[in-house]
Amino acid sequence: MRHLRFDRLGNAAAGLTLALVLSMGLLVSGCATKAQSGAGIGALAGAVVGSQLGPSGNRAENAIIGAALGAFLGYAIGNEMDKYDRTQLNRVYETGRSNTTTKWVNPDTGNKYMVTPKPAYKGPGGRPCREARVEAVINGKPETVVSTACRAPDGMWELQK
Repeated sequence: MRHLRFDRLGNAAAGLTLALVLSMGLLVSGCATKAQSGAGIGALAGAVVGSQLGPSGNRAENAIIGAALGAFLGYAIGNEMDKYDRTQLNRVYETGRSNTTTKWVNPDTGNKYMVTPKPAYKGPGGRPCREARVEAVINGKPETVVSTACRAPDGMWELQK
């Protein structure tokens, strides 16, 4: 596998890359669709997180990788789940019994969800985290994802990458 190397670019390139990704994220998040907004917000968050993780000499590479992963995850979530679904998912992470499936049908889209959370555990910074198996039927197509979410300081659950 070929590895990208940005060591010679230094902090100036990392800052420029981060500024570019942030600008892109803000522009895309203003678009009309949930999927595009999710991608923009995901790219923004992924770039910020990615630039802070891993070796400090690879901050530009980390930001680019984080932005790509964040955009993909944000697009998928924004495309498939609206506010009603995210509220239901948050409720399952917060109060759902471990290994017990919670089901719902979105009244506006007709999309069906079945979420089975695992027991909570202490995640990064001591925050409560949970893994859950999310089975969905979106536009008649079944999809299954295993996701992990951790409780944010505001009490909402944030999906982790």
